[in-house]
Amino acid sequence: MSIIGNNVLTPGGLSRARRYIGYCPQFDCLYPTLTVREHLELYASLKGIDKRLRPQVVQKLMIDMGILEYENI
Repeated sequence: MSIIGNNVLTPGGLSRARRYIGYCPQFDCLYPTLTVREHLELYASLKGIDKRLRPQVVQKLMIDMGILEYENI
């Protein structure tokens, strides 16, 4: 099984294939029990961002979007 020539059954192939996969929800994609930070961590995980890099990536996103003050809401 492959996506744009990347075998998704191998770790490297799955990682490369994720660069071409998006997420387009058909309804509200916010979960009432998750905080802003938890939402961004969830979507970073789905996008395949390395677990070790997620805290820094999420922090930068919140700063860039001006929502850092809401991270725990």
